[in-house]
This record gives sequence, C-alpha cells and structure tokens, in this order.
Amino acid sequence: MRHKTQLAIAALACIALGFGGVTAVQAVVDDRPTANEHSHSSDPDREDPTSAEPGTDTVEASAEDPRGEGPPWSVVVYRSKDGRTCAAAGRKVNGRVGALNSGRFTEYPIHEGGTCVDLTAVPAGAQVRAGTGPEDRIIVHGVAGPKVRTIEVSSRSGAAVVDIGPRGGFVTALQPGTALAQVRVVAILKDGQRITLL
Repeated sequence: MRHKTQLAIAALACIALGFGGVTAVQAVVDDRPTANEHSHSSDPDREDPTSAEPGTDTVEASAEDPRGEGPPWSVVVYRSKDGRTCAAAGRKVNGRVGALNSGRFTEYPIHEGGTCVDLTAVPAGAQVRAGTGPEDRIIVHGVAGPKVRTIEVSSRSGAAVVDIGPRGGFVTALQPGTALAQVRVVAILKDGQRITLL
C-alpha cells in the first residue's frame, strides 16, 4: 500500500480555480512508499506512473535552513513515466536530496514516485508540509512552468520571492511556529497575472 500524503493546505487546491480558460491549480500528492514498503509491493508488475524516467532528475534550487541548522533544503525535479513534471524536497547532502533523521541522511528513491503536476494543464504546482520534531519547519516546494515569472510565498511574518531553478523547481523553508493556514503561495505569470496556488 502506498503512503499518500495530501497536506492540509494542498487539499484546498482540490477546488480548481479557472483562469484564462485553463485550470489554474492542481493538488499534488506525495506518492513515495514508506521505508518499510520498498520490498512489499502488492503488485510487482504494476508500474507507478509517477516513477521517474531514467536520467531526467536534476537537483534544482536550494534554501538555507531558517534556524541555520543542518544542510540546506533543496528540490529535485524529474519527468515521470506518464509525462508529468515531478518534484521532491528534502535536505541536500553531497549533491543529493533526501531525508535527515537523527543526523542520518537517506537519499530519496526518486524512481519510486514523487509529487507530480501536468504543466501542460496548469502553470505551476505547489505543496506545503509541516515537519515534526527536530525538523519542525514548514517546507514549501513545487515546480513552475514556462509561463511563470516568479513564485511568491507569504505568511504572517511577511512575503518573499522564491528562487526558481532551471527546470522550474522551487523550495523554501519557513520559521518553526508558522501555521500551515498562514501560508500562501502565488505564481506571478510573465504577463503580470497572479494565480493563487495555495
């Protein structure tokens, strides 16, 4: 069984906003299996459509940790086997992106799926997640298409423009104590239009 995490804010994006004749928002789902599921597939012949096309993954934009603790946060972007653009955010160690648990780094198994969006249907996709314990940051990540000029992330503490990588990946880490409900993600298109993603 796959571990599907659709976060509280991202769930709001299920109500798609029409904009300029296209769907402007798409909810995204983290479809990576949990660690103890890697070797227990119920259907080993079933191919995951969110799995990566070999050789398409690149590490994109990075952001410093808001507490200054540990390696930077980064996002890896790849193309899925069903043609969507996918992104996974985590800590960046030696050019790889993954999870940091009690000081131990584990690279994400990108080939097993991630957070994907169809950039032919929407201008961008975003996800917000809240960490726990030592990793209690709010992480905003996603991927922007060619029509997007900038991504703006705001919360009660202010707004900031987030760097977008060469293939559209973006990530930022917000201060602990930021509530998910306070976070807004806006894509600003090259023609000046603003589209609220979350």
